[in-house]
Amino acid sequence: MRRGKQQILFNFLPEKTFDFEGGQFICKVTNVQASDDPERQLNKPYVLDRVAWLLQQWPEERRRGFPDIHQQDRYVLVTPRAVQAEIFPLLFECTNKGCRRAILYHNVGEVSQYNPELRCHHCKGRLIQLHHVLIHSCGHIRPFILPSCPRHKREHLWLNTGDSQKYAQFRWQCRLCSFQSPIIEGTCDDCNLPKKQMRPIVHRATASYYPQYRTLINLPGKDLDLILRDPERQWLAIAACLRIFDHGPDLRLRDLAGSAQGQAADQDALATLARHISTASPERRAIMQAHLDALQQEFAGAGRAHRRRVLAQARQLITLQGEDLEETGRELLEFVRIRESLHVVTIKDLEQKARQESSSRLPLYQEAYRQALLSTGLADVHLIGDFPVTTVLIGFTRDRREADETVIRAFPRLQSKDPRTPLYTETTETEALLFRLNLRRVMRWLRLNGLITEEPAADDEATLHAWILNRMKNVNPFREITRDQPVTQAIFGLVHSFSHLVLRQAVILSGFDRTSLSEYLFPRALSFVLYSNNRTAFTIGGLYTLFEQTLHEHLRAVMNAGEICIYDPVCLEEMGACHACMHISEMSCEYFNRNLHRKYLFGRLEPDGREYIGYWDQRCAVEQIAM
Repeated sequence: MRRGKQQILFNFLPEKTFDFEGGQFICKVTNVQASDDPERQLNKPYVLDRVAWLLQQWPEERRRGFPDIHQQDRYVLVTPRAVQAEIFPLLFECTNKGCRRAILYHNVGEVSQYNPELRCHHCKGRLIQLHHVLIHSCGHIRPFILPSCPRHKREHLWLNTGDSQKYAQFRWQCRLCSFQSPIIEGTCDDCNLPKKQMRPIVHRATASYYPQYRTLINLPGKDLDLILRDPERQWLAIAACLRIFDHGPDLRLRDLAGSAQGQAADQDALATLARHISTASPERRAIMQAHLDALQQEFAGAGRAHRRRVLAQARQLITLQGEDLEETGRELLEFVRIRESLHVVTIKDLEQKARQESSSRLPLYQEAYRQALLSTGLADVHLIGDFPVTTVLIGFTRDRREADETVIRAFPRLQSKDPRTPLYTETTETEALLFRLNLRRVMRWLRLNGLITEEPAADDEATLHAWILNRMKNVNPFREITRDQPVTQAIFGLVHSFSHLVLRQAVILSGFDRTSLSEYLFPRALSFVLYSNNRTAFTIGGLYTLFEQTLHEHLRAVMNAGEICIYDPVCLEEMGACHACMHISEMSCEYFNRNLHRKYLFGRLEPDGREYIGYWDQRCAVEQIAM
């Protein structure tokens, strides 16, 4: 069966059930035909590093079918092309209302051999599959268990649902006697989890199959390889984000990245000169080679000295260690690489364009846009025209999405002779908007809410931002952040809640489909990205139009409309976020609508009587803004 790549990625993955041909049959995907093109298009070590982070949310004993993630040759990155499926479950019932007898087959061969027409043996009525199944949190799925009547065996059993949707009301009954039995949930024989009871569910219910995936920014290239090989890459990324060095077109991460000995990166100019030497005449070759050697020594010395100064300054400001340092480096590497590798349009660029083409638009950018950024506490907003997003499908769970008490199962091998575990990928380049919060306003907001108990050592932006980085902990996508991490809870909650309100308002004002936009968070950088995920119909240029023409109106609408929920005061007092005010599609939110609250932006009166001051409260306002 052939399906589009995007359909396969979420709707037709291995072991997932689906309705085939308008519900005529229920099938289960057995395998996927795929190509390994992404092996050449993606940076595999980088992708596997991000995959490892998600896998580690499950204990090793609850990762099924996954080799050691550090053994890169045991994984293969693939693009799906077609799917193979078989009829499942093989438990049928007669469509004749007076009969409705059930019949169970053990394999498709039995159906083909004994009842290819799928007719009831008693009334010749048409047979259809029972759309209920049993699932277990280990990922196992099986048909309903058909009991046995003491007198008539299974020949005359039918499932009486009593027109109820509650499985507790379902009864297996015999047509020839008074025998009846409740649904047998049974115990899973496919795992060694302590809780083995299986759960009845409709096969198409969301809980029957949760694809587990990671979204990452795909920034391939030789310079990324160089950076990833650097043993101090985390410190370099942090230094770039803190702007300890003039991170920009004239000095980028790759210019400071080097080997374990700290040698400077090879420069494009030196590489060009080396190519010229290979084609030069013999009499010039020696002179050019001597010049190249001198330049290499000069660049290496300057690079080592500059690198040492940058790393020393970063280590003076940052106290992170271990996994906190690793994850901070990973996040900030993606963030700073956006400006290094992608085409970014700023509001200043819009001003320059207006001066050249339509000066009447200058007040819009210089006054209306600036005031909108000040009001909402944004430092800047950038348009990214070629935002490269890669979605990596890693495996699946059943019953629940969360890692607690579930088993994550790897996808089966593509071929019996291929020992590698497949990871299904999709990479798209799309337009996106990058929003960055005002650092000084964030610090004032934290201070007003009593979250700064130890003042930063200085008032410069590098020190202030470092103060935040030192207190940010890693966030589990399946859990709420606990109160013993107040700064992480506040910063992440603020960035995440801000992102959701901007995305929801874009759907309302701009006509986007509610699932056509997604978010990508950089909480440590006080930033988030809104991008088109290209999984549904989408008008190219929609985000550019918003950025160029109506950004000020959009931000004003976010502040005016986001405060109210139809379920208030219950929502604001108890949850602070629900489907009516802040939630978005789970396909658009990698954190599954967790760690959200309107109080972070609008404030509220806490249960203990204390006022929680919202980020948009005028008491948090600052005048300084960088555009």
